[in-house]
Amino acid sequence: LAYLMVGVLSVILFFTAEGIVGIFHLGPEATALAARVLRILAAFSVFFWPSSFALPNALRAAGDAVFTMTVSLLSMFTFRLALSYVLAAMFLFGLPMPGMGLVGVWIAMCLDWIVRSAFFLTRLVCNKVGYIIIYISIRVYVWILGYNCPIPVFSSVNISIFGGFGYAITAFNY
Repeated sequence: LAYLMVGVLSVILFFTAEGIVGIFHLGPEATALAARVLRILAAFSVFFWPSSFALPNALRAAGDAVFTMTVSLLSMFTFRLALSYVLAAMFLFGLPMPGMGLVGVWIAMCLDWIVRSAFFLTRLVCNKVGYIIIYISIRVYVWILGYNCPIPVFSSVNISIFGGFGYAITAFNY
């Protein structure tokens, strides 16, 4: 559901970026740069935002908070801060850098999403936490649809609301 919602919004954002930026009455260069950045955001959001921000909520609900916090902090400081500076700067310690400016900052942020997605999806697939989340979420979706579900009811269940889109997934609290 997160992929569907982000996909719809990203397509709309991609094709209406200049119109949205036009609301702010910026100069022509600022309008072009802002529209370019919004298109970068839209292109990367479709594939990486749900798995880098919605999936960790399910992992935390399953009791895997330390891993998600560690990955999020290390990825943020490494990519969002350090790589943003390297890509945006013209010179660093006297050495020439790419000098991409604002676009470099947004590319670094998107790389942060890619790294987070890789770690969180690997954790989901290679750890028993992923199987528990998938198992319980199937039971909840069947229950929401009103079907009689043969999967046994568990006594210890947490509900985690996924980021911004208001749907829920349940997971064990070991």
